[in-house]
Amino acid sequence: MSSGQTTSSLTTLSYQPSDWVNLEVPGEIIDNNWTDEDIRGDARHRADSPSISKDALRIAWKQVEDQSDRDQVKQSKEETFDLIESFDSGGLKCMYAAYRFTRGIKEEYIDYYYEDISGDVDPGYNDLYDSLNKKNRRVGKCMFLYLYDDDSLKSIFTLDHIDRLKPREIGQADNPPSDPIDDLTVGDIEDVLKTSSRDAQEWHSFQYKGSYFLNLKRHYRDAVDTQTTTNEEVEQAEYIISKFIDDKVEIHTEKKSTAGTVRTSLAGAYHNTDVEFERAEDRKPSDHFDGLTPIDIIENIEDVGKYVVTGILTGDSKLTNNPTVKLRTDGERVLPAIQDLQATSDQFFTDMRKVKHIAVEKDDTTYTLLPRQDDGNSYEWYVRYQASGISDAEREEFEDDMETALDITPCFISSE
Repeated sequence: MSSGQTTSSLTTLSYQPSDWVNLEVPGEIIDNNWTDEDIRGDARHRADSPSISKDALRIAWKQVEDQSDRDQVKQSKEETFDLIESFDSGGLKCMYAAYRFTRGIKEEYIDYYYEDISGDVDPGYNDLYDSLNKKNRRVGKCMFLYLYDDDSLKSIFTLDHIDRLKPREIGQADNPPSDPIDDLTVGDIEDVLKTSSRDAQEWHSFQYKGSYFLNLKRHYRDAVDTQTTTNEEVEQAEYIISKFIDDKVEIHTEKKSTAGTVRTSLAGAYHNTDVEFERAEDRKPSDHFDGLTPIDIIENIEDVGKYVVTGILTGDSKLTNNPTVKLRTDGERVLPAIQDLQATSDQFFTDMRKVKHIAVEKDDTTYTLLPRQDDGNSYEWYVRYQASGISDAEREEFEDDMETALDITPCFISSE
């Protein structure tokens, strides 16, 4: 973190345990157990592996007082690690914390902010900055971000956090706010999330590629700080993240009920703006699927791309005694089996209103479509779907394809 200048006028790389604890990295454990081979030993081992480049070590080396003009260090990365530690271990702790932070994070997030700091880098670091501007240099890039824009690490943490599998609610506004963060009274949402045992507070807000993000942190009020002298790591906080883009909001959190609560509370949290975030669902008239059988729908789905319908569940089979029937294959088309059953009963699977779900596969991902009619007087059709581990790009592609096949856009819901 930037806190001054070294003797060679380089911005100081100062290890602050609390900065890393705030990013869910065990900063206190690293600091207090540095002499333990479980910590220092792992850091030394990682420094000698492809996980950490020699340029990342050189960032720490340049921090060593009266040695920072020496770019040529030991050929062995482990020897370089030992040489740096003989002068100052702070830079190495930053390097190891950066390694712990960047594990599994998409480099595109790191690159986005890394490019932004190019004008802030000290001249003495220019060569290192340029040499790290390539693939598989997460740790070194993270160290530079910690030096020149440590707040960006919260943005990276947030973007990575919503990539992890968790419930998501999607709402749509008829009158979206022009500035979804600044126009928001965040305190109103914090109050909704607070309980007798938990506090909630705004942790970070930012913009990324046209979307606005608000990250609220909720933690136990009586939680004991576990990041002290042991290797125990207990997550004390959960993050409730709202992503705003155009007229939609996505709420990402650990519990589906919490996500729904936040989506609902947003409506009353805008000052001087009438905003109502309803569940984002495309709805069609009650006769939307009239004249179409489940077989027609299956054929339409398989016509739009490399999709294979592998399963279907109906609550009205028209077989003797009208049993519920579930057909599911192991990655193969289920339509031939349906047609076999139709040879037995020509009424089999004829009514879309009785279909409970349709399983669709593409590229080893299973999407479960859930066609429904609402319970009101209009009986409008809507389609929700579930899928595990899909990216935003995969979700958007599937929704576009299904809109083509069904003439109705499905809405993602979590299976949790």
